[in-house]
Amino acid sequence: MKSKIYTIAKVIFFLSIAGLLAWLPLRNLTAAERNQILLAFSNVHAWVIIPVFIAGFASHLSRARRWQLLISTSGTTPKLDTTFYAVIIGYIANLALPRMGEVLRCGIINRYEKIQVAPLIGTMLIERLVDVLFLLVIISITALTQSSLFFRYMIENNINFDMFINFFTKISLFKILIMVGIVVCYFIVRYLTKKYKINALLSDKWIGFKLGFGSINNVENKLEFWFHSVFIWLMYFCMMYMAFWCLDITSHLGIAATFSLLAFGSIGMLVTQGGIGAYPLIIGATLVLYDIPFQPSGLAFGWLIWVAQTAIIIVLGVISLLLLQFTKKPINYQKN
Repeated sequence: MKSKIYTIAKVIFFLSIAGLLAWLPLRNLTAAERNQILLAFSNVHAWVIIPVFIAGFASHLSRARRWQLLISTSGTTPKLDTTFYAVIIGYIANLALPRMGEVLRCGIINRYEKIQVAPLIGTMLIERLVDVLFLLVIISITALTQSSLFFRYMIENNINFDMFINFFTKISLFKILIMVGIVVCYFIVRYLTKKYKINALLSDKWIGFKLGFGSINNVENKLEFWFHSVFIWLMYFCMMYMAFWCLDITSHLGIAATFSLLAFGSIGMLVTQGGIGAYPLIIGATLVLYDIPFQPSGLAFGWLIWVAQTAIIIVLGVISLLLLQFTKKPINYQKN
């Protein structure tokens, strides 16, 4: 009897946590924003949700496998299901508090797979660098193929070029420079430690972090690593492309528009926590370039995509929380 009560209590507890994390990013929506969401869903072709969900799930599973490959260079390979749970729970935590997800991801792998936190942090930085690389590729393709469209629109609407450049620099290049700075610092430290042989003076945590950061060089199957890196962004691309089929007004849009929305939408995700507010606005503004009116259609489509992406994370996050608690047992949790 006690075990049943304990089980029910755990279910209620973790569902409550999931519900809280799901509510936090939605609590500040205005009445107008809620109306835009309702408008989007009132005209949606519901069957499109299925392939979009499959593509989203595939991207998260592929990300979990890629992270597993990086972690395995530390000498211990975590189970794929644990890694997947950690990735998804990390995403849902980031909806509540910025960067909370990264801490939670490392904590879950540390607790359930007995792998130290320091190398895990290093592997996550490598993940971020690779994702920045692919985002730059997407932005470059967009710039090369759509530049004439962007400039024509800016000229026709008297948009200040300096304001556009400054916005992009502050939002995107600043974060890229930070990541580049981390890489430069890493190689400087690596050079100094080799030259002056001071590895023995470094703490275990720093050595672990350095090993994690250098994990990309030690991945046993580099071809699979880069396959998953490409596949993740391919699934993001497919999600955006298939999302056009949700509404009649966007169903004619093709590959060019997909690149544009993926590039600017990804920047929108960086602007605010989970892309709340900024993502739909940027998507709606980008659709104007393709003769989709900003209101109501463009903004409604932006909210539709944001809700769909958030819903995938929340659904998978709730399932992952429950499975993690009822199918996994902590392994001698150690503080790092």
